[in-house]
Order: sequence, then C-alpha cells, then structure tokens
Amino acid sequence: MNTRFSNGGRFSAVGAWKHAERTVDTDELIIVIEGEVHMFVGEENYSVAAGEALHIKKGERHGGVKESSGVSFFWLHYHPAGDEPEVPVHSRPQNPDRAKLLCKELLHYSEGGYPAECADCLIRVLLHELAHIGEDEGRLISEIKEYIRYRKYSSPTVAEISEKFGYSPDYLTRLFKARCGVPLKKHLTEVKLLSIKRDLSDSEASLLELSARYGFSEYKYFLKYFRYHEGLTPSQYREAYYKLHTN
Repeated sequence: MNTRFSNGGRFSAVGAWKHAERTVDTDELIIVIEGEVHMFVGEENYSVAAGEALHIKKGERHGGVKESSGVSFFWLHYHPAGDEPEVPVHSRPQNPDRAKLLCKELLHYSEGGYPAECADCLIRVLLHELAHIGEDEGRLISEIKEYIRYRKYSSPTVAEISEKFGYSPDYLTRLFKARCGVPLKKHLTEVKLLSIKRDLSDSEASLLELSARYGFSEYKYFLKYFRYHEGLTPSQYREAYYKLHTN
C-alpha cells in the first residue's frame, strides 16, 4: 500500500475563527500561511504560527482552543502507508516557503486532471520535508543557548527570543522541552540563577551591585527572586559556599 492523498485546500478565515472539534479517518497536515492557529490534539494544546505545521494522526480528537483572526492555512488529508518518516505534531520546516510551494503543487496536481500518483508522491515529499528538521533544530538550540549566555545580564524573555529567531514562543518552548528536557522559560531561569550564584561565590560584588547587574529594578525583588528559587537569601548562599570556593 502506498501513501495516498485524499483531499485538501487552502482555508482563509474572514474575521474571528475557531476550528471545529472532530476526529477524521485520515492523517492531516495543517501548514499555516498567515496568523496563528490555536488547537488541541489529543490532550495537548498548540499555537501554530505562520511558517509552522501541525500533524494530526488518524482518529485523534482535535479542535480549536480559542478564536484566531486573520488566519490562513493549507489543509491536507492523506492515508498513510505506514512507512512514512516520523513527523512531529508541531514542527517548523527548514524552508517554509518550499513547504508552501509543495502544498500549492500538490493541490494543483490533485485537481488538474493528473494521475492520482502525482499528488500521492508530493504528499510523501512534503512529509519528508517536515521530518528532516533534526539537524537544523540542534543548530537552532545551540544558537539560542549562546544568545542567552551572551545576554545573561539583560535577562531576555521567551517572547524576545522568539522574535529574534523568528519562531513562535509555543514552538520554541516545546522544542526546548523535547531537546533539553526543560521548557525555554525554565532554561532562562536556570542560566540566570547559575550566573548569579557564580558571582556570589566568585566575586566581591555587593548584593546591591549584583541586583543592578542582573536587571532588578529594586533590591527587594532580587532577594525575593533568589529566595523563591533557591530557598535561601543571597547572603545565606554566599556565606554557605564562599569558603568552599576560596579553600
């Protein structure tokens, strides 16, 4: 049995729109062109931005989580053969423009009087396009980690990093969780705390100086932040670990 394309098209919402809840007897790909689609698949919620893809397997309950505005996407249903490459539920193609072009070609061949095998071949090509992202994801993770390390004193947010690298916050959060074991926000906190603790044990900087260095608007917020995450105050941490370092 070969991979078989079933049907598809391009959807564009006029005004606010929310995907209906349903299950279907095919696998489905959603390639977002404009806006952001908010959906659940099974027990998980996803926010899929322009240039990203959502893969829904046969029989999985899915639907809208909340309304979207100005959204447009390709939707493609197909019957899997069972030997297709593994495609993540939420992914971003290495080249989103190429993925969109494949969608257009696939729909053209499916409706233009060509043999069905043409569309079947193209849906399989598209699946490979979405699956071959591991190496690029690893490179992206490395670049983001270096950017966070470089900006450890200015404490970038998930939203700022997403804008910098051109990915949605939801996608980067899931990518970090899958690749690093923790969401991006938690990684940011871990990097910041590790740097603060190193400064507490390695430097003679006062707590007021460290508070300002790490971007806290008031000293009390620095104390509250450190105590919340570490269970003790910066002074207590310095007293407990400073001698271990100097010895």
